[in-house]
Amino acid sequence: MIAASRKAEKLLQPFQQRRYEKDFLKIKEICDSGLLGEIKFIRIAWHGFKRRWDWQTLRECAGGSLNNNGPHPIDHAMVLMGAEDPDVWAEAAAYLTCGDGEDHVKIIMSKPGHPTVDIELSDIFSYPQDRWMVCGTAGTLKGNPDKLEWQWVDWNTMPERAVDKRPTPDRGYNKEDLNWQSDSWTPATKSDGGAGANPAPQPVIDLYTGMWNTICKGVPQAVTPESVRQRIAVIEKVRSCAHIPEPVK
Repeated sequence: MIAASRKAEKLLQPFQQRRYEKDFLKIKEICDSGLLGEIKFIRIAWHGFKRRWDWQTLRECAGGSLNNNGPHPIDHAMVLMGAEDPDVWAEAAAYLTCGDGEDHVKIIMSKPGHPTVDIELSDIFSYPQDRWMVCGTAGTLKGNPDKLEWQWVDWNTMPERAVDKRPTPDRGYNKEDLNWQSDSWTPATKSDGGAGANPAPQPVIDLYTGMWNTICKGVPQAVTPESVRQRIAVIEKVRSCAHIPEPVK
């Protein structure tokens, strides 16, 4: 498709609309700012508890959680970790679904020099955890599309510490009072739907506005087909690692 679009001199635009979600863009802004220090670990949890029996639960229809919703958290993860070809560990299973497609997927993505990412896309969590957990060397961010919170330490305001092999006076662990700073964010409008929801209007409008700017004003594509092809390569790694069969022919 990429080769055909280049030959025809036409724009090829994958529908990766969640790249425009407000909470994701805010998280990327905070990570890029350096406020949390060097990002070391990211957890993305798409949790729910439900049974499904529609066509998207069937492998013969290319169903299952990995294909249905997996491209979105994988895309977010790859943008935030900044790695094009990460190593992948994954497991998948069908627990509550009425079809033969998986409804539980766990993915760990890593690459030297980049943060480790843990993704859970599962329908067996009746107590869902926060969608986002981002851990850096200066602080942590947590939250969901409707609210994000983060706290951090400015290490420049803290005394330098050197290793001391002597036992502490009470034989306890070292501890210090940290000068925490904190902030939070809520979207100006209602947050967009999560897994299983119809595509929310705001990211879709932003995607097509970006297409218009590319076609009419020559603005570079924000979501290129080449970047989405990298995500498909990761999905193939997940499928292989988790032993998810190819769709039934």
